[in-house]
Amino acid sequence: MKPACETLSELFPELDPLDYYREIFPAQLMEDEGVFETGKYCGVVISLKEDGRVRRTQVTKGLPQMNNLINSNEFSMTAPVLFAGRHGGNKNARFLTALEFDLDFLRLKKDGELQGIHDFLYQTSLTSVDPFNRLPKPTYVIASSERNLHVVYLLDKPLPMYPKILDSVRNFRRSFIPKLWDSWITEAHNKPQFETSPVQAFRLVGSKTKHGNCIVRCFATGERVSIDYMNQYSSNKITTFKSTLTLKEAKELYPEWYENRIERGLPRHTWQAHEGLYEWWVNRMPEVRVGHRYHYLLCMAAYAQKCGISEERLAKDMAFCRKELDKLSPPDNHLTMADLAKAMQAHKERYRTLPREKISELSGLEINPAERNGRKQSVHMKYLNGTNAVRRSLGEEFATGAPTKEKLIKDFAAQHPEMSNRQLAMALGVSRNTVNKWLKRHTE
Repeated sequence: MKPACETLSELFPELDPLDYYREIFPAQLMEDEGVFETGKYCGVVISLKEDGRVRRTQVTKGLPQMNNLINSNEFSMTAPVLFAGRHGGNKNARFLTALEFDLDFLRLKKDGELQGIHDFLYQTSLTSVDPFNRLPKPTYVIASSERNLHVVYLLDKPLPMYPKILDSVRNFRRSFIPKLWDSWITEAHNKPQFETSPVQAFRLVGSKTKHGNCIVRCFATGERVSIDYMNQYSSNKITTFKSTLTLKEAKELYPEWYENRIERGLPRHTWQAHEGLYEWWVNRMPEVRVGHRYHYLLCMAAYAQKCGISEERLAKDMAFCRKELDKLSPPDNHLTMADLAKAMQAHKERYRTLPREKISELSGLEINPAERNGRKQSVHMKYLNGTNAVRRSLGEEFATGAPTKEKLIKDFAAQHPEMSNRQLAMALGVSRNTVNKWLKRHTE
């Protein structure tokens, strides 16, 4: 089989890895090494070690860190995003510089020819004009292995990562990915990788591929693209809406929103489960069977997201589980560090609401629903409300759910009048703005 990189090298100029990252990380927005400057940001490279430890490296102006990262034997990846600080994630994302997508398992013909690469180049009008205009023309195509690609659309202007814009990028990816994973292009068209996170990280250009037998190579295939151009190819559009409120004003007006959405990085209309749920899932590792090992790890990352478990703790737990699960592996199908890195991509916001039925299906582990004596939730709530109404009519006193944050703060403040708002906030694990809101005092 002729690998994808050979076909691309015959048609397009190859780009040096550092030249590629100079485009992805524009110098005018990046901070100098060791110098903090307001309004300047950095790239973040995540490196995974064999023992599960995660190392994050800030990439600063001039890219002085990139050569060592590219030539390292560690599995390293980065996103086309500029962040505030060393830690990635949606809450620290400041600018999106490119839209990048996985495209795996390119279609093979019966004679072994990699036909999928030719159909991809045709549908993106890179070899000849597609009359159906099915896919936008990418700026770069990266050969990440013999049959796998990363498709990169470099934006003409970096896109600010405000919450509403970030949500629109996620929705855009959700509708665009099935078009990219077309049946003429990939054999996995029925199971596309729905990684919709705007901050998804990809293996470094110039580093070794998954199996270590060749190098990840980048080819220049087109021009920069605009958001309007990309929106033509998706039913969900990327918005460039920007709130008229500054973040400081929003923090003062909506302290609870600021705490949940900005400080804790929670998505809208969601909650955080107790970490015991995550520990319960980790302890079920001995029940996993061959055929479900990878998806068990993916679901572990989803549970970590649901329970607010840090990426560092998740990486250590997954590294241990990978070694244990690999003992079940057939000789030709081991769990690799690349599999671990792929599974860790589920430690994203969109997986917080991964349903119980889907987790059970992916992992092959039975998960019993909550006990309601066989009733649907709506019917069960009517039953409980009716029972409570009878108890009230009899004059009984009973708890009616968890206390509100307002009650918790006021009761605790009444018990500790000597404590300042800051001390109350630290003791209760809430923001000081939330305490200020309910106590209407601003003492230190």
